[in-house]
Amino acid sequence: MYCSSIHHLKIMNSAILVFGYEKKDVDAIYKTISSCLNRPLSLYSASGNESYTIEQLLTKSDNHFEENDPKIIMFVSIENEEIHSILNSFPSTVIRPIFCGLTQHNKSWTFSSLKEHLLEEKAYWEKQKKK
Repeated sequence: MYCSSIHHLKIMNSAILVFGYEKKDVDAIYKTISSCLNRPLSLYSASGNESYTIEQLLTKSDNHFEENDPKIIMFVSIENEEIHSILNSFPSTVIRPIFCGLTQHNKSWTFSSLKEHLLEEKAYWEKQKKK
């Protein structure tokens, strides 16, 4: 699943914000995405910091990784074509997350609010598929 995104927000270098993955899975994800991009990629984690805003999380230098549900990956300053390549190359050994992108709208949300929004969106689309 992928939520609407404004990929051209150039507030920072290309990055991913991850939630719900342990370190070994994050390493596999990071390796795949950085190889698709072929440029520097920053890595941020929301684990244990769900009350922080997305903007705050994207400025933190300490990352903590832990297994949790749902699994989420947010793309930051990554172009649509690159995202398609990443989605096609996503490691098969790792559970696929809910994918989303940083937007002007969601950057000020807490991660908890983002997670709730993504789960509602996922439930809506799953219900639509059944119709």
